[in-house]
Amino acid sequence: MKENLKKMDLKEMENYIMKMEFIGEFKNNERNGKGKEFYPNGNLLYEGNFVNGKYDGKGKYIDKNDLFFTEGEFKNDFIIKGKVYFQNGTLNNEDEFKNNLKGGKGKEYFKEWKILYWRI
Repeated sequence: MKENLKKMDLKEMENYIMKMEFIGEFKNNERNGKGKEFYPNGNLLYEGNFVNGKYDGKGKYIDKNDLFFTEGEFKNDFIIKGKVYFQNGTLNNEDEFKNNLKGGKGKEYFKEWKILYWRI
């Protein structure tokens, strides 16, 4: 399956990022305050607070395949604490994160809202 993944060089990555759209507040030529960032296809990527061009504070991130969304606290573009939901609104997990990965206290749920595990 790895062989199907396409690696982007720096120029391709820059072109991809430049196609993203942002609507919101600017200060000192950077995103600061409330705003929305969109994928190049027009779908919402992130809605929330920005500080010096990065996700910072309360926000909502939607994955590019539109399968789930994460609501919570962001710091320097990373989620640090939040809840992950399936697109239908069903809660999947509540977690603390480190570098966008689950890492602290957390709960994962079955579809009947029963706790599957609880990390301490």
